[in-house]
Amino acid sequence: MFINQEPTSQVVNVKVPTGSAKLAKADISKLATRKFKYSEISTQYQNVYSVGDMLIGIKDFRMKAGNEQTLVQKKAEMSAMHKELKLEDNIDRLEIVKVNGINFLIQESHLRGEHNCTFFSETRNNRGVNGSVQFQEADSIKGRKIFDELLKSISFKSNL
Repeated sequence: MFINQEPTSQVVNVKVPTGSAKLAKADISKLATRKFKYSEISTQYQNVYSVGDMLIGIKDFRMKAGNEQTLVQKKAEMSAMHKELKLEDNIDRLEIVKVNGINFLIQESHLRGEHNCTFFSETRNNRGVNGSVQFQEADSIKGRKIFDELLKSISFKSNL
């Protein structure tokens, strides 16, 4: 189901699903607004792919020295934000999981029939990766499967 079409990442190796099409910057916003009412993928990610009616976004991040945040701290911060904004009912899952020896903070959320599965990796040398899969309710089984397979395909590059 996944191919060796790797997004441009200096931090990790990751594979996107077979049949994915990398979107040009100019097309990301148009496609996201056509398919979704609420899409952060169009503004937050360096690499955006379309697979069927779903979007996949992936980007590297760097923690500034002195501003490091553990996944446990990030989870607590996100949980507090959800509570403050009264979004707790929209969160289906917020947990830290280990996949192939890498810790990830996973958040699955929904809003008016649209779903987002988002991950943040642990860091190596203050660098990590985060990503998201966005899909409609009708694609929830396939969307979650793509999300799980995406996580399984991630490995840190050996130069980190």
